[in-house]
Amino acid sequence: MSAIKVKYPSIFLLLLFTNTFAFGQTILRYHLAIGDSFTVQQDAHQSITQDTEGMKHVITNDLQGIIKFKVEGIKEDIYELQVSFKDLKLKVNSSLQGDLLVVDALEHEEGDQQSKMFHGLLNIPVTVYMSSQGEILEVRGGDQLVAKMVEASNMQDPDGIKFLENSLSKEFGSKALSESYEQLTYLYPKKPLSQGDLWENEFHGKLKAKNNWVLEGINKDSLQIAGTSTIRMLVEDENSSMRLEGTQKSKVNASTKTGFIKKMHVEGNASGVAFVGANSETEIPTQIQSTIIYQLIEN
Repeated sequence: MSAIKVKYPSIFLLLLFTNTFAFGQTILRYHLAIGDSFTVQQDAHQSITQDTEGMKHVITNDLQGIIKFKVEGIKEDIYELQVSFKDLKLKVNSSLQGDLLVVDALEHEEGDQQSKMFHGLLNIPVTVYMSSQGEILEVRGGDQLVAKMVEASNMQDPDGIKFLENSLSKEFGSKALSESYEQLTYLYPKKPLSQGDLWENEFHGKLKAKNNWVLEGINKDSLQIAGTSTIRMLVEDENSSMRLEGTQKSKVNASTKTGFIKKMHVEGNASGVAFVGANSETEIPTQIQSTIIYQLIEN
């Protein structure tokens, strides 16, 4: 069995932003209208490599998700967004054990308990409150989302239900979703920018990142933003933990007219150690490489 407990990949909120022009400079901020809706496809690949006594073990996570975003309200530069998942496909493979998990939430079979559990994730909205700079102020509905997934699993054992609730809450609870969404939304400074200008910000949560951004280009149809980050990952549960450090690079191509992304590409690399067992002091060298692509598709 892998030294790392398999985690369900988080589904992240997509960038929403627009710009205004004054004195040759650009203000990057969210500027959406009530009723706006966007559908996004996310494709993610993650490779986790561990080296134990000269033996390499590789776990790969492949995910495809379809996510819909709708603007429900605006008040004093705070946006109320309704976010729901329309489809989710997930495959986790071990180089030593083969497929550990295969999920098709939309096309699940009657006897496929895991796919049925993720089917319970579909079309259940969560509400996200976000500032005009992209800071996530609050997420509501994550706990209800977890409850629907547990209910869809048809699990009857009380101890099993409690364990499943705790595990899913780490990925789909309100706090976890807030941290995940902010890694994509909190990009923009309050100051006006010109092409080539730099700015900085930080993400918090399981993934801590110090980010340096640059406005690479802008015209009447699109704008380009690039980011380089130093990252730290700390993942802990009852039986294992990981402590990793590395870098991340991001490229954003967005529509100037709508403010919504056309495409976003994120590459990350981190290395460090993992520990197995609550009191284990044995360090297992661990590396993670990841690629995430977000693509705007037709509603």
